[in-house]
Amino acid sequence: MSQRSSGSTGPTRRSLTAGAVWSIPVVSAAVAAPLAAASPATCRSTVVFPPADPSVRPPVLRAVAPSGAISSVRIASDLSPGTTSLTQGQDFNLGWDGGRWTSSGDPSAVAEVVVRDYPAGSLMLNQRRAGPITEDPEPGSDRQTLTFTFTGADGRMFDPTDVELSIQNITSGATPRSPWLTNWWSTVGFSVEPGYISTQSGQSAIGLGTVDKPFRRATPQERPGPGAAFVDTFTFRSFPSGSTLSFSQYAGVQGWHAIALSGLSFVSRDC
Repeated sequence: MSQRSSGSTGPTRRSLTAGAVWSIPVVSAAVAAPLAAASPATCRSTVVFPPADPSVRPPVLRAVAPSGAISSVRIASDLSPGTTSLTQGQDFNLGWDGGRWTSSGDPSAVAEVVVRDYPAGSLMLNQRRAGPITEDPEPGSDRQTLTFTFTGADGRMFDPTDVELSIQNITSGATPRSPWLTNWWSTVGFSVEPGYISTQSGQSAIGLGTVDKPFRRATPQERPGPGAAFVDTFTFRSFPSGSTLSFSQYAGVQGWHAIALSGLSFVSRDC
């Protein structure tokens, strides 16, 4: 998100994020995003997490407007070559129960373990660079691309406006000279540049939130404590059907990592 010039009145982004230096227009969660504030409340549809049948892939979610009007959101996933979400016969990617693969965290005895530390009902993205964990993978980071398609009750695709997407735990945990499987540094980039990014975590972050300049934590060791979560909300003036989210890693990091989509709302023509 590029910095936008401001007038002589009103708070600056620096004053909104006192104590931190931001290179992107990140605002405190306590400050209402102007894009969302301008939306007619009666037209804002809220996506229901999880879907009625969590086993369906790709997931198709219902979005409900206050009037009762129903639209749907289809989220298709594509793993780039050299990316895997499957190990030991289990795959938690696009799951809803809060489970995921991660490393044991022990540099002296590297192993893959299952943890369930996300709230059930959020859409999990979970992946690493492909290859045996006892060998160094080919250079390059893993990547998964989600494609969003919005469909009205009449079966026609539409382009929603004033879109808000909340993502849990865009984090980092990279240590020099440690086994590759234990390191991660998640990035998120969209095909449409967000107008605003708000955060409940107060953690430093950089990046425009685009594919070329993805959003990430600013330093290599930023993750929440036990029982806590980072929540970053991306707001778009428009997010047409066919828009994408790219989930990858910074600086060639390759280990297991995860985020979860936990909230989505938008203004549609079905009000």
